[in-house]
Amino acid sequence: MKKATPQGRIFLSYRREDSSGYAGRLFDHLKKHFGKDRVFMDISNIEPGTDFVDSIEKALGSCDAFLVLIGKNWLDCRDGSGQRRLDNPDDFIRIETSTALKRDVRVFPILVKGAEMPTAAELPEDMAKLARRNAHELSDQRWEFDCNQLLKVLETIIGPPQPGPEPVPEPAGKKNIKAIISLVLSALVVFGLATEGVADSDAMVGAVALVIGALILGVIGLYDVKMKKVGGRGLAIGSIAVSILLGLMLVGEMPAEPVAIKSTLSDHVTTQRKPASSAAEPPAVSVEPPPVSAPEPVPKAPPYGQIGGNWQGSDGMTYIIQQQGQQVHVIGLNTFGVQVMTGQGAFYSADRVQFEYSLADGSYGESTLQVIAGGQQMNGSFTNHATGLYGQIVLSRAGY
Repeated sequence: MKKATPQGRIFLSYRREDSSGYAGRLFDHLKKHFGKDRVFMDISNIEPGTDFVDSIEKALGSCDAFLVLIGKNWLDCRDGSGQRRLDNPDDFIRIETSTALKRDVRVFPILVKGAEMPTAAELPEDMAKLARRNAHELSDQRWEFDCNQLLKVLETIIGPPQPGPEPVPEPAGKKNIKAIISLVLSALVVFGLATEGVADSDAMVGAVALVIGALILGVIGLYDVKMKKVGGRGLAIGSIAVSILLGLMLVGEMPAEPVAIKSTLSDHVTTQRKPASSAAEPPAVSVEPPPVSAPEPVPKAPPYGQIGGNWQGSDGMTYIIQQQGQQVHVIGLNTFGVQVMTGQGAFYSADRVQFEYSLADGSYGESTLQVIAGGQQMNGSFTNHATGLYGQIVLSRAGY
């Protein structure tokens, strides 16, 4: 057994189609506790153009602990020709595991999704020793407890955690343009109030529209910071606070009575002269026009659909959508009820909504949906910018 050192490292192995979501959650725990530089997450840490096998052997040579995540499909996962992946000598999971078993590395089988430990007879010959290793289970019901127990064992092998959390630097060179524009719109409203005040209803409507636009841009700017696209977290929060204060100020400035608009009939009637005549004309009779009643206001249709509630996706996941006006917030749960996705966006037309999302495995992307079937179904597409995956998705209201 290798002597534990404070600089020991962990190798995390998993099969994407079997346990990618769990691997992402475990990686976050390990990175937060031990530091990002002490956790190697298989192919995500290998640079393009390098030899895959050489990179794995080099990484395992500097690691003291090897964690292999085993889900229900790990043992019997098959390729396009129907061959079991573990039976292929070039399968990267087989290469990683067999290499770790040959080296002086502590191997931990990690069971997720209720999987059972495979037997030696079910494994290739160079992986058979894995069946003799004591497994550690990570369950959805006791995730925090199970992870903490695993961290305690790993500390005895690779050394203590880092003294403090890693600082998360803001993306360099990328200004938060949305937050800046939000502050500019708020400044225009302040300038208008200082010079002219709220002169009429048109000015009030214009000021309210600018404030709403500033608030939306501030929220989007803060979301971009959360997604690590830009920096300027304080700038985004400040723009949101300023727009909210201006909105409250405008509410207080609203007149209690509507402004009456006066008009006279003479403003709209043109007087014509008749040609002169020698014959006496009868005296003119003044006829008052009948009063014209104002037309009944026509109720406007809502500007966008109402999609709040629970939805069932064609991918087997459950989506909880919270809607506040034009803005929407999405939470995705897997078949075990575990949250593996979060997203936020807005309607950009009467029946189309677009939002950005992030997954538990660290990848992110965007999706566009169209509301159909009287608000009971949504059709659309998704694109994962991190993995390059894209496709179609159909959402139906729960019970529809």
